[in-house]
Amino acid sequence: MGNNEVHLIPVTVEEVIEEQAQQQTPYGVKMIHAPEVWEEVDGGSGNVIAVLDTGCQLDHPDLKGQMIDGRNFTEDYDGDPDNYNDNHYHGTHVCGTIAAMNNDVGVVGVAPKAKLLVVKVLNSQGQGSYQSIIDGI
Repeated sequence: MGNNEVHLIPVTVEEVIEEQAQQQTPYGVKMIHAPEVWEEVDGGSGNVIAVLDTGCQLDHPDLKGQMIDGRNFTEDYDGDPDNYNDNHYHGTHVCGTIAAMNNDVGVVGVAPKAKLLVVKVLNSQGQGSYQSIIDGI
């Protein structure tokens, strides 16, 4: 790893669960007491959160309605700036933790009514440069 590169901590995905019978509220979301303030803050409605990561799965059932736009700052997809689809997994996980919809399936995020601005600055290997992050900001 050079001085101008960043890397996610390597992990292995052992299983992908496509659909759950009932929506789950992740432990971390409960731990910070997010559900207790959803009504008071309208679930984060009116907020846009930029996520600089590996992109986001564009057709994800809990997230496709949450994304307002995005941009790719990597060489993935031949450098197409309009293709910010997640070809790693990490960015989708982060987006879900933040804003997965409260829709009775999958999981629910910390701010389920917030919107996402997806900024793909890390490639399919979870790697990127400081320049891609700077450009994304």
